[in-house]
Amino acid sequence: MCLSRIDLVSMRLLFLTLVLPSLALCSTVDTPFGEIEGFEHITEQGIPTHVFLGVRYGQAPDVHGRFKKPEMVEKWAPFTHSAKHFGAACIPFTETFLIPDENYSEDCLFMNIITPTLAGKDLPVFVFIHGGGYEIGASNHYGYKRLAERVAAEGIVVVTINYRLGPFGFFSLGDSISPGNMGLWDQTLALRFLHEVLPSFGGDSSRITVGGHSAGSCSASALQFSPHSNTLFSQAILMSGSTLSEFALSQSVVEESKKLAEELNCLDKSTTKTLDCLQERSAHEIIQAVDKIGTTRRHTNILKFHPRFDGEFFPHAIERLAKESPRKRTMSGATDQESAIFVLFEELSFLTGLALSKPNWATYSRENLIDFIETVVVTDKEHHDSASAFRRHLIDFYVEKDEKKGDAQFYLQRFSDLASDLQFLIPLYHEIQIKLANNWPSFLYILQHSAKDSPRDELPVTGAFHGDEMAHFTDSNGFYPVKDGDDEFESFGVNFATALVNFIKNGDPSSPAFSWPPVTKERPFQHASITSKMTLKKEAYRSDAARLWLESVPQSVSGELLRKTRLPGAEALIVHTEFMLLLFSLFLPSLVLSSIVSTPFGEIVGFEYVTEKGIPTQVFLGIRYGQATNGSRRFEKPEMVDKWAPGRIAAKRFGDSCNSFTSSHVPGTTYSEDCLFINIITPKIGKANLPVFFYIHGGFYEAGSSTYFGYKKLAEKVASEGIVVVTINYRLGPFGFLSLGDSSAPGNLGLWDQTLALRFARELLPSFGGDINRITVGGHSAGSASASALQFSPHSNTLFAQSILLSGSSLAEFAQSEMVVEESKELLREFGCPVTSPQLGLDCLRQRTPEEIIEAVEMIGTSRRHPNVVKYNPRIDGDFFPLPITELSKTAPKKRVLAGATDQESALFVMNEQMAWIAAIALGKDEQESFSREDLLDFIERVVVTNEEHGSSARAFRQLLVDFYAGTDDGQDSMVYLQRYSDLNSDLQFLIPLYQEVRLNLRNNWPTFLYVLQHNTRSFPREGFAVQGMYHGDELEHFTDSYVLHPLKPSEQEDHTFGKHFVASMANFIKNGDPSSPSFSWSPISKARPFQHASLAVDMIFKTNAYRSDALRLWLDTIPQSVSGDLLRKSRLPGTEGLIVHTEL
Repeated sequence: MCLSRIDLVSMRLLFLTLVLPSLALCSTVDTPFGEIEGFEHITEQGIPTHVFLGVRYGQAPDVHGRFKKPEMVEKWAPFTHSAKHFGAACIPFTETFLIPDENYSEDCLFMNIITPTLAGKDLPVFVFIHGGGYEIGASNHYGYKRLAERVAAEGIVVVTINYRLGPFGFFSLGDSISPGNMGLWDQTLALRFLHEVLPSFGGDSSRITVGGHSAGSCSASALQFSPHSNTLFSQAILMSGSTLSEFALSQSVVEESKKLAEELNCLDKSTTKTLDCLQERSAHEIIQAVDKIGTTRRHTNILKFHPRFDGEFFPHAIERLAKESPRKRTMSGATDQESAIFVLFEELSFLTGLALSKPNWATYSRENLIDFIETVVVTDKEHHDSASAFRRHLIDFYVEKDEKKGDAQFYLQRFSDLASDLQFLIPLYHEIQIKLANNWPSFLYILQHSAKDSPRDELPVTGAFHGDEMAHFTDSNGFYPVKDGDDEFESFGVNFATALVNFIKNGDPSSPAFSWPPVTKERPFQHASITSKMTLKKEAYRSDAARLWLESVPQSVSGELLRKTRLPGAEALIVHTEFMLLLFSLFLPSLVLSSIVSTPFGEIVGFEYVTEKGIPTQVFLGIRYGQATNGSRRFEKPEMVDKWAPGRIAAKRFGDSCNSFTSSHVPGTTYSEDCLFINIITPKIGKANLPVFFYIHGGFYEAGSSTYFGYKKLAEKVASEGIVVVTINYRLGPFGFLSLGDSSAPGNLGLWDQTLALRFARELLPSFGGDINRITVGGHSAGSASASALQFSPHSNTLFAQSILLSGSSLAEFAQSEMVVEESKELLREFGCPVTSPQLGLDCLRQRTPEEIIEAVEMIGTSRRHPNVVKYNPRIDGDFFPLPITELSKTAPKKRVLAGATDQESALFVMNEQMAWIAAIALGKDEQESFSREDLLDFIERVVVTNEEHGSSARAFRQLLVDFYAGTDDGQDSMVYLQRYSDLNSDLQFLIPLYQEVRLNLRNNWPTFLYVLQHNTRSFPREGFAVQGMYHGDELEHFTDSYVLHPLKPSEQEDHTFGKHFVASMANFIKNGDPSSPSFSWSPISKARPFQHASLAVDMIFKTNAYRSDALRLWLDTIPQSVSGDLLRKSRLPGTEGLIVHTEL
């Protein structure tokens, strides 16, 4: 109920004492969404403000809305939205924090608005995000009265918001279906909604300051950098929290989410099925399950549910985002004893695994502190060979420096210091320095006033605790309420609140009585020390701790390892200090010295990466080898990059990946037409004549990137063996392989890119210690087929000496087909571009954006139900391939070749419906369960051997395949026919083309070592799968940072033994031209034994007969007798002029 102003004139003072907002004056505003009715609140100073509580900004979730991005509320006009009571709070992650009489719901996306006047205009705005470790808290806990008194009354529109918490807001299974960060998307939506309604409340959307405390501060920090939110406000106030804190950005949430799903009996290999199951669980069941698996952990990252790098909200590392984001003025700081409340109060043990019970305060000892350092902060499991030196630094500093032996209070203080440094202070310093490097004006503060009250007097640690400042501008009192009469504490609060208000209004916290300059390169840690007085200090607060973490520790522990453990989220620790002279260059990818190499093109600056075994390697990422291929260069051969000397380029991050279908996009990767980059990993600068491994990624010519394969494991497994490793990008899909079948658009541009990369690498390799006469070109899948093609083309075959072909041949139908011409013409028709005039058609396509082209391809279809599932691939063009492969092989320089396949290549595609976008032969789960002989016969008749393609030969051809793959017995279960279906596709796409190429090599006297990978992994048992064995790509994780279906488990020794055998064979071949080792003799194929091979599993066995000799006999003997070779070349066995049959069969 609202009372009229006339009724209240004589009774105003009485009614001002009433706490129920519904009995106050009505305040009504008209917004683009409809009317909102709030109430008037008069401050203690008699200043009227207008309060609107529980304003809905997000839709109520439907039955399947959990774990999804929020949707903006719909307009409610012509109705009036009542906004006189706080909306429901978002459900916390544990029953422990369910406050009696509090209203909790999943329908909780509400905000509250407090404005000084409804007639105002262009007022500054303060959006406050509550804390609570991303797992607890609500906007109603901060009330509205003191925000009105201390902030809104100063002419500022104040907004507080709810956002989803715990598993409801941050659950993630680590993939694009369940990426996490929903709570951050909620906050972003709240900002977008505000932009719509702020003018109605007098607010200026161009003067928004986003601030928060603790996790709310980390959120504000994150919102500054994400491209989805960084244009929605102009300033930030960060109170005790940075997105660079370990608890604010960690991949550990994925494992915790899986544990939760498992506890609820929902965990499935399919993310979609897992989420569907969780949708069926009640919110109460979910938080009960969290209680069962544990609400916290004894770890430096105490939280279980929080943000993570997802590739979408955070598409890049924070440093890069900071560089690309609009600059913001920032006021940020911390208290001097942040973590004291977490280590001293067992009442918070549901939130922090670091809490000590009060009886333990008196007995806390040196041994307890050292144990914490050894078992929590620096563990052997996480830090390996660096652990001992890392621990020594921390023990020296936190235990032994000025040690008061036997003094429990001393050790408790140091325990609190260590936790505070790790969780709050050092991440704050990181962020300040990143901003300084990018010229963001930043004002730094440290709160150092300790409240005077009896509970604090009993504590062994004194100072300003986490949250002490809240009582000075919100209705929250922090952990301990402040006693009346503490004038110094009140003065401290006035100082802080005044600085806050000044910054919101002016972008500068200074006042007439106190000049507060921002940090500078000369004084990067100067700060305001805020107590009952304001003091500007030019040196860093806890400068010795800053020196420890930003200088001493990085000299013992690589930055790469620190980012994985104690100092996550940053690619660089940028330190400009008065006690250190620019220890590292800006944006150094790790905490090590730069690696600088002088090349014929100019200097290149990379970084050192120390392997887990302590072997130093030098890494150079994102070296441009080709000019950007956009605009007029689209669909043209690549051009080599110009020399940049006397300049210097930074090579510390992967370059952009080449455009590919959106279904293949990986979170955190940028896609572009400016993508021709290589990466070099070398064992040690200064060495000479090292062998080189030039690796080409796969992805069926339509997806993939060198970025996906990383550099760490290539350094660990290959470069550390004395080999220079090179990985490359090349154009994909229509950008790399579009062809109109004539000289204006012959296709094969991706192969020309690879050739240019080889030429460029040969210019650079001597500078990196590589021998250009010892280059081995290798790849996997389409990368292997590319390496195969490069062996034969006269444009590339003199550029390297050896090849490693992992599951791919240029004789495979997907690697060489004229079908690309018709697909390319269909793309032109989709845009209405002329097809009959190729040049005009290309000019028309050049007017389209990459996104439009990709969207058009996806509209047409990215794959086909055909043995050649690939739509854009190489073809015999008369230029890159001036003749058929068989003819080119006769004149190409001889090469030594290591080539092979897995025993179940196509199982990856046929058994995995998530691959349907690239392989239309994929079967869904239901199709697999019911797959029958009739389904297999239908596939043979309608897909493999059609009347249209094979004419009068079709019947005989089909019967041969039916007899071999389907048999005559119709009583088998679906698993038998699924195995046969997989075998047929594996033979067609991988095994038979491999055998054809091997025999071609034998005819031309190329030394060729053949293998078949036959290890059935134990890391992810394929129980219930009809097809067992090694799938396409299973070998990759043994030498790259990529895996196909699931990562290897460290505990599965057999898997690692297999991997060790395989990688050792590969390294031996790269170095010696022979994969043999002292313990295993591996002979090349010979005319007497043309298919002898190494069978690689946990044990290595040499076999003199062919793998799947019956399939070999079928395709290379029986079928050619029934179907002409010319017809086979046009259909199922392209690329050869004849089927070369030398058999022992």
